[in-house]
Amino acid sequence: MQPDQSIFTIDNNYQRFAYELPIEETFRRTVSVFHDSGYRLDVADRATGQISGRRGPTGDKGLSAIADLKVYAVVLPRGRGSELGLKIVQVMKSGPLNSSKAEITVNDKQLYQFTFQRIANLETE
Repeated sequence: MQPDQSIFTIDNNYQRFAYELPIEETFRRTVSVFHDSGYRLDVADRATGQISGRRGPTGDKGLSAIADLKVYAVVLPRGRGSELGLKIVQVMKSGPLNSSKAEITVNDKQLYQFTFQRIANLETE
């Protein structure tokens, strides 16, 4: 990422999925899925469609807690429906005393497809 680049600039690291849902509904479902998955959302802006959040380390109790996950999402209009741009990154601690952090984009296609399907199939309340 370039230092002057917004975290929400859609680049080739974002996976995209089109929905036949109105933009407001796609936004609501996306926020709900990530909230229910344990992400603490720091941005959920309906006016711009931007969502971002972070989830702490998970996994087996015996593993060291050196990685967090971040999610960046943008919900945009697409025809009569909407499109979700999604990027998940793993934040790795490194350096002396784990003082540095590096973000590595998660490129697991199945993870993105699972997430897109959860959003599509979320029961409306």
